[in-house]
Amino acid sequence: MKDAALHALRWETLHDPVDGGRLFTSERVILSRYIDSLDTSPIDLRTLRQFKTLVVVAAPTNPEAYGLAPIDVAGEIIRARAALGTLRPTILTRDETGAPVTLAALGQALRGGVDVLYLVAHGQFLEGRPYLCLEQQDGTAVWVDGEQVV
Repeated sequence: MKDAALHALRWETLHDPVDGGRLFTSERVILSRYIDSLDTSPIDLRTLRQFKTLVVVAAPTNPEAYGLAPIDVAGEIIRARAALGTLRPTILTRDETGAPVTLAALGQALRGGVDVLYLVAHGQFLEGRPYLCLEQQDGTAVWVDGEQVV
């Protein structure tokens, strides 16, 4: 669809085909036809091959201590590569790097800039807060508050 055709649509009148509700008039949906910016420099669109992709699989050595199933790291990597198609990810796993998937290791891997993060880890909500199960230096499980990850 060309830009002119999209701009001609009255977004605020579009309805959900399932429940008939309006799509773009909810306070939970933010929609803007234009992004206000003083920066008029051209946007450099990259090809998919240029995207920086990071696959992280946290598989602690003691999942049974928390009643968790072991994570099949090799299988998860195969599934991640299949899902990412032509993207060539950097892999962060204890099996791949020899180092545990700690919060610090995850942070370091993300500092270089990542377009796509594919994260496999056990998680849970406790008292309304999200937690991820990463690894300590010895490879055993450690629960990390989701806000620390973000």
